[in-house]
Amino acid sequence: MTRQNSHDPDDAAAALAAISSTRADVADRIGSPPHYYTKLGVAMALIVGAQADAVPTALSITAVVAACALLGWAVRSYIDRTGNWTMATLREPGAWKAWLMLAVMLVSLVAATVTHNGVVCVIGAVASFGVCTFLGPRWDAAWVASKKRQA
Repeated sequence: MTRQNSHDPDDAAAALAAISSTRADVADRIGSPPHYYTKLGVAMALIVGAQADAVPTALSITAVVAACALLGWAVRSYIDRTGNWTMATLREPGAWKAWLMLAVMLVSLVAATVTHNGVVCVIGAVASFGVCTFLGPRWDAAWVASKKRQA
């Protein structure tokens, strides 16, 4: 069996162009669908707000179930748009936005869960919603732009 190595510069250029085109197509598709971060923000606000002592147990459970359904809808809409579920590496340019978003949501959830204080829960819910809807799309845009530069 003989091995044929092609060192034709035109073949190599065509292969590199095909790879670049595929990367550009993927970069165009990886962005989150419209309202993805709004759904995430509402879900986090429901979960955080449901921790308040003043919220009846049945309403808390309903809020958490609704939040889970919203998260499922967000993930499903992402998969429908992109064809798969993926997460950006948190080392991309602009990743500080994602890290800040995660930190605010985590601190809000922990504070609400530990204190069960209505004011803390409302502030945490508003902060979680705000950070998701404000920073989420900006992080997404930075990630897509990074992938386009790599194409």
